[in-house]
Amino acid sequence: MYSMFIISVVPFTPKPVLAPLSYYFHKELSSGTLVTIPFGTQKILGLVIESKSAHGEKASIRRAGFSMKKICSVESETAFSKAYIETCNDIAVHHATSRGIVFSALVSTSLVRALRETQRTDTALTTHAEIPEVKILEDGDEARISRYKALTRESFAHALSVCIVCPTIAEAQRLGQHLIKGIEGRCFVLTGRLTPKKTYETLKSILEAQHSVLVITTPALAFFPRHDMGLYVVEHESSLNYKQRERPFLDYRFCIESFAKHQKCDAILGDSFLRIETLYRYYQHTVSEVARPSLRQEGSNVIQIIDMRTEPSAENAPPLPLFSKESRLAIAEALQEKHRLFIFCVRKGFAPFTVCRDCGHILSCDSCDAPMVLYGLKDVLESRSFKCNRCGKSKNAQTVCPVCSSWRLETYGVGIERIAHFLNTEHPTALTFIVSRDATTTPQSAQKIVDAWEKTSSGILLGTEMALPHIRPKSAHVAIVASLDTLTFLPDFHMGERVFHLVTTLASLVSQRLFIQTRTPDYASLVYAKAGDGMGMYRYEEASRKKFGYPPFTLFIKISRHGQKETVLQELNALKEQFSEYSPVVYPAFISKIRNSFFAHLLLTLPRHAWPDIKLVHILRALPPQYTVNVDPDSLL
Repeated sequence: MYSMFIISVVPFTPKPVLAPLSYYFHKELSSGTLVTIPFGTQKILGLVIESKSAHGEKASIRRAGFSMKKICSVESETAFSKAYIETCNDIAVHHATSRGIVFSALVSTSLVRALRETQRTDTALTTHAEIPEVKILEDGDEARISRYKALTRESFAHALSVCIVCPTIAEAQRLGQHLIKGIEGRCFVLTGRLTPKKTYETLKSILEAQHSVLVITTPALAFFPRHDMGLYVVEHESSLNYKQRERPFLDYRFCIESFAKHQKCDAILGDSFLRIETLYRYYQHTVSEVARPSLRQEGSNVIQIIDMRTEPSAENAPPLPLFSKESRLAIAEALQEKHRLFIFCVRKGFAPFTVCRDCGHILSCDSCDAPMVLYGLKDVLESRSFKCNRCGKSKNAQTVCPVCSSWRLETYGVGIERIAHFLNTEHPTALTFIVSRDATTTPQSAQKIVDAWEKTSSGILLGTEMALPHIRPKSAHVAIVASLDTLTFLPDFHMGERVFHLVTTLASLVSQRLFIQTRTPDYASLVYAKAGDGMGMYRYEEASRKKFGYPPFTLFIKISRHGQKETVLQELNALKEQFSEYSPVVYPAFISKIRNSFFAHLLLTLPRHAWPDIKLVHILRALPPQYTVNVDPDSLL
């Protein structure tokens, strides 16, 4: 007898679809089956949630005001387990988004192809933990790597697989070089640097392996459905790269913890200094430990803080010198003694700010609120130009103040091009390498530059934060931070923690001395970093955040909107009334105008233990697409 089934499917689409869609098919499909469905004018992937016989649904089908479409094809009937589906449901609720958006973000095309062509029979969950735990591992790089080796061997002894997630490609590849020895046939490094074909082949090998495996990967590729997982590790968990910068703003750390929980295996959060939120969980006894954290930071003995407020200017030099006397001497000595030198700069370009000396106006982009950044050599006027790093708009450097028409425009701040110009002038024979978004546009090109520098005996590497994941520990004899003031002056509640991480990371890269030039030498993060006092840093941040009601004591939800200023403010203030019980605040973005579009935020605050609030989740999911919702944002700016 011919039968028909109504199939509920979650479509894999970045568009918000709040409820599963209904299709028909000639046979019953189990939950977790991967299918291709018609969606508008396209054919996309979807995940089967439920199947019902059409015999009992005839009346509802007749009453429906649309014609039901047929599923195009079945891609894999054993693609996703119940645990995988439950995990994605939890992730969708936590981030106040739809399940389809989560599936679309976590399931790559390479994974779909591998699932389609892999027939697996390991659908039964293998686990060693009745009650899975989240643990912390706070220790130096070498100690953590040794611990990962031991944990991998222990898991293999119990026929369990391990997945270690690193925030960047460079870190994943470097960790793979340390851990692959002795388990070459069972260790896979899976990153975005692989071609689509190689990614598919690697995923297929991971899914088909009959023995336990170690997979070292980056966040977006970590969600392959292998059912013998015994351990997930989030390495360098403080990295900003774990939080998506675009919708749906997934926090991959939460996603990985959720995967571990539903697969009944442990998760480890590892770093040399964990996030304040994570340490707070530890001291509240909601997470346990692999080993007791000491919070003492290695390499603090190499840090020297230089107060640039007391640094005298040379005759006929600008009022704010680029390098201190100690830094200039360190550069000269490093070159003379043939030592490698690393100079860190926060900003690219020549000068981040240009100020009119007559009226005080800061030169800004015509279509954005962002300051125009000066690019080009100081002594070659034809090559100089102002550029907006937000929208890319540029203008000739031979311009006047738009307010008072004065020609007296003075550049301020330290950009990487300005440092390069100084070195070319003062040390023209020095071998200089540059890593920045302008000079090295891809991680591969950045790695090549750093590798070339590390092979020299006395090269100078100029780099922004883009360079840090590519530099090996102790590669530099001396390092100099040209200026940290651009960061320390930002009103961001995460900035103190970020500066502490940055300084301690830089200290781990040098063997002799790290000079930090700053006009805020008493900044708490610098003081604690110089002392190597991670516990002091944690206590300071905890007290400060508790006083002002910041995470981990609260949870923020940032709803953003852009468009015409009057419309944006009117709509956000109307929305504010709807969320009155969540202490709503409407405010313009830190850079409130980009490409002539006004940006503003509505901030909601609620106790962390009260999330997820299902009522609020439903309201946020139902917001029109012009609003973006960011749960637990990294920045309020």
